[in-house]
Amino acid sequence: MKLLRCMFVLLMKEIRVEMRAKEIFYSSILFASVMVLLFSFSFLGGDPPSSEVKAGLLWVALSFSGVLSIQQCFARERDGDMLYALLLTPAPRLSIYISKFLAMFLLMSITLLWIVPLMIFFLQLRIAFWGQFAMICMLGIAGFVALACTFASPLGKHRKGSFLLPLLIYPLLIPIFIAGIRAMSSVLCDPSFSLLQCSSFQLQQGSGSEALRWIRFLGVFDLVFLLLGAWLFEPLCISE
Repeated sequence: MKLLRCMFVLLMKEIRVEMRAKEIFYSSILFASVMVLLFSFSFLGGDPPSSEVKAGLLWVALSFSGVLSIQQCFARERDGDMLYALLLTPAPRLSIYISKFLAMFLLMSITLLWIVPLMIFFLQLRIAFWGQFAMICMLGIAGFVALACTFASPLGKHRKGSFLLPLLIYPLLIPIFIAGIRAMSSVLCDPSFSLLQCSSFQLQQGSGSEALRWIRFLGVFDLVFLLLGAWLFEPLCISE
């Protein structure tokens, strides 16, 4: 009960701070919008991109805006050593990590809800299976945030942390990106199909079962990254 209570209080603190400042929200939304617009102009006047390319573009826009958000979130803790102050409280250390994880997961989910309509309008994104698409996005975001929050906590204390964080986490996130792109491309279809034709075509090709295999793969990596983050969060935070 103490863990849940502390986690809820810290999560509400993160939400209230962001609702007052809105700097992370606006910057991530603007950055993701600019990236989608640049992608759309690169295909202007030519053939529309394939489903694999669209899936890759979505993950690129989401991951880049996510790193920007997480960097800004932990940069706040650097001023006045606020992260050390949280560690000195009687709150369980796990509640600090989970509250950061949930706050960033919520913010990246909101960014995703902004990116998808933009890609539908500018890049003719067509989704055959919305349920599997949502599950793939949530699992991918969860794995991304779990790993990024783990390493952003110690790097946020240093001035060069914003430069080192992408170099550190992107190689570790390659399995998440590969599984996310492969799974998402299985639930997308070419713009030449109508939604009804797309769904029947994907079912004939067995894309639904392929997506489920990649979804299970994402779930295993999410579990590994979450357990790793919960175990390493406090040692990395107190290390110099």
